[in-house]
Amino acid sequence: MTHLQENEIYEAVELILREDLKLGDTKVERDTPLFDGELGLDSLDALMLVTGVEKRLNIKLPNKKLGKNSMSTINQFVDFIRNETAMETS
Repeated sequence: MTHLQENEIYEAVELILREDLKLGDTKVERDTPLFDGELGLDSLDALMLVTGVEKRLNIKLPNKKLGKNSMSTINQFVDFIRNETAMETS
């Protein structure tokens, strides 16, 4: 597995939110909360986001580490993915 760049991960997350979760033109920034606020994702949305990221980036994220602590904002989720993929390549 290759080490993923932050921008590559962010672009994948944003694409999944806009297309797969059908958020369209909803304002999506790095500090946007995933579960509270305008996006207000539920557990099914979170599952779709995680599986979409795994498919698009060809990675596998550890289910035990996923949750509101690793996914509270888009940036936190991007950092989580980057850190997890960096750990697998080291």
